[in-house]
Order: sequence, then structure tokens, then C-alpha cells
Amino acid sequence: MSTGYAAAEQLLGRAVGPRADVFGLGVTLHDLLTARRPHERLPAAAGLQPLDALVPAAHPDLVAILAKATDPLAEFRYADAAALHADLKAWL
Repeated sequence: MSTGYAAAEQLLGRAVGPRADVFGLGVTLHDLLTARRPHERLPAAAGLQPLDALVPAAHPDLVAILAKATDPLAEFRYADAAALHADLKAWL
């Protein structure tokens, strides 16, 4: 398993659910927007640099969406991909 997109709870062998998937989706979007590969940053579970630190022109709402999707603590992430999708769709 590649750990570049794994949530902390997954790496620790704890129970995972939709929030771990949201984390992986958020990290994927973060990497696409910053044009970085997993080996060019710390493991995602260690915490990502805020999007606006790497892409100063990033829209504040998108920064907030990605921060919520990639929060190291599962309980603060979107409950599922549908909730993440709803916020992304509203932002667009």
C-alpha cells in the first residue's frame, strides 16, 4: 500500500470509513493543484502545507474545502465524498 494518500487512522491500523476516502481525495486534489507528487512532500497523514502557502492565488473557499477534507483528525473531515462534492460544486 502506498502511504502517500493514506489517512492517519488507516496508517495506525484503526477502523476506517468514508472519511479516510475523503482524505485520500482531498490529498489527490491538493497534489494536482500544487503540481507536487507524494514523494515531494511529507506523508499526507503528517499534515499537508496549506494550499494557499503553495498556491498564493488559491481561492479562500477552496483552501477551506481542502483543509477540511485533509484534516488529520477524521471527525473534522467531511462525513463522505457526497458532502465534499456538494461543497466543491457550490464553490464552482
